[in-house]
Amino acid sequence: MEPKQRINTLLKEFSQLNGLPEFQLNDENVCGFQYIEDNLITLFLTDDQNQLVLLGELAPIDDAINSILVRLLEYSFPGLRTKGAAINVNPDENTLVLSFVRDVEGLTAQLFSNILKNFIETILHLKTVIKDYLQEASPTPSIHDHRETPFSSNELQMIRG
Repeated sequence: MEPKQRINTLLKEFSQLNGLPEFQLNDENVCGFQYIEDNLITLFLTDDQNQLVLLGELAPIDDAINSILVRLLEYSFPGLRTKGAAINVNPDENTLVLSFVRDVEGLTAQLFSNILKNFIETILHLKTVIKDYLQEASPTPSIHDHRETPFSSNELQMIRG
């Protein structure tokens, strides 16, 4: 089975198992969906289609994030709290993102589902850590601060192109 077809099959199974609308990779081999408010997960195949990349925005980069970036990177060292994912900067969007790369070969429906759910849970956890760090750095708490709830498949939404 071709990598794109394999990922689309896995996405379909993931959607069915979690009661979600079906979504699949588009012509550019990219797929995105929203979960819990405005959080976005993006999946794409590399140009050689051998690896699947998962991306999730953690926070926009501003002076407040710059001041806690070292703390966040220390917190995530050596990768156990990020479950093997990496914290990166997306220079095009000026955002801090979490990324995870996995070979397509060997992906089963169960493994794919576990990877995606763990990735989402890790993003939610790191966003909470970032909010906590920002609160510590800020003298006045924001009325909009709240803790994210654990992964709930009922809160996933498909991004329509």
